[in-house]
Amino acid sequence: MVRGAKLAPVQPRLLLWISALALGTAAALEIARAPYSYWNGLRLVAPVAWAWGQKIFFLPGEGPAISGLNGPVQALLYSPAAWASTPAWAVRGGVALSLLFVLGPLWLLCRSGAGAAGFWAVAALAAFTSATRLSLTLVHSDAPALGLTFLALRRLRGASSFLCVLAAVAAVHTKASFAPVLIALPLWILVCENPRAALRFAAAEALALLVSTLLLYACFGEALWAAGWAHAWQSPKARPFWSVAGEYFGRFGPALAVIGYWVRRGFKTEGLWLFLAGLFLPAALYGRWRAGGDENTLTPSVIFILLGVGLGAVRHAPRLAYAGIVFLSLWVLSREIRSLPLAPTIPMDQAFFHLKQYPGKTYFPFFPLSHLMTEGKIYHSWEAVQDLSQGVPFSSAAFFRFLPEGVERIAFLPDRVTSGMAVYFDPPLEERPDASLPGWRVFHR
Repeated sequence: MVRGAKLAPVQPRLLLWISALALGTAAALEIARAPYSYWNGLRLVAPVAWAWGQKIFFLPGEGPAISGLNGPVQALLYSPAAWASTPAWAVRGGVALSLLFVLGPLWLLCRSGAGAAGFWAVAALAAFTSATRLSLTLVHSDAPALGLTFLALRRLRGASSFLCVLAAVAAVHTKASFAPVLIALPLWILVCENPRAALRFAAAEALALLVSTLLLYACFGEALWAAGWAHAWQSPKARPFWSVAGEYFGRFGPALAVIGYWVRRGFKTEGLWLFLAGLFLPAALYGRWRAGGDENTLTPSVIFILLGVGLGAVRHAPRLAYAGIVFLSLWVLSREIRSLPLAPTIPMDQAFFHLKQYPGKTYFPFFPLSHLMTEGKIYHSWEAVQDLSQGVPFSSAAFFRFLPEGVERIAFLPDRVTSGMAVYFDPPLEERPDASLPGWRVFHR
């Protein structure tokens, strides 16, 4: 009995170390393979260009179409990636920053609740769930917006109101779908403290939002809002609403039921996470339904379900929680190992070194970061051209204005050829093999 009592505290610590090692290794593998996703390169164009002193916000038709540009906060936070020597290393740095943006504030939020076990429980759940995994591991506005939201929520743990107000407003300027945090904090303060504290906090939020918005408008003008709202209001990728709602409740309904059970038993903390998940739900569903976003658009609501389940399980079912943390961590690691790319070369670096050898001759529509890091110019991202044009092509003059001058060929990976680009070229493009780009599909003018 004595021996068992001595071993009991050791076993949870050992399980957490196993989980930490598995998730840490999985994160390292994710960072290593990040450059194989062209999406990460697209979203780093604006931060790298801004770090180099270039203009990144334009009115429609007056500048290059840039993918994933939501505002200056995102560009500022990812700007350290500009120190990299190649696009692949820039992307690895960007994904490492994404993980840091989320996991650092999550640790601060969890440590005052369920401690280290709570943090690893939520981290394992977030890495296991596809929606939140995308937000964690892509260069995207989701990661800094999530981290800033977690910092703002520390007001409910007794942190400085001033800093939490700044974090909440910065989260909204990073990604508009996190705006419910401005409502959530005063409401919860009203319930848990008193009306005067809630009113004071809401007034501070309103003032900070007004001042910061005016400052941003003074610096960037209407071009900032054109960039920030382009995907929210102009995307033609709408999905059926009932399909999106069914997806959400079908996947996360059981977890909501578990949190609801704990709330009925009188556990106040679980009520907070249920309240936040519900408050963020309309924005999350809108992003998935109307704007046609990927699964990560559900993250603003889903992350609070995972917080409720993870922290609640550690408090109310610790044995099950520790076993689940280890199982999920090892499963995440095995998935990362299975997903390791087999290709020996990284496409964005292939484009980068090709452009160094043949400057201004080839256009890579899916790798504008490679162009930026060799030629120092921002060219169109084809994905952004498609999103912003809503099926109506840019004028030929606007399209060619932000392509390399004298471009002779356009290069695609075999699985990324788009026929939509043909409408801009007269005479039509002709596909021919190119010895300098083995394995690519190259179209010559």
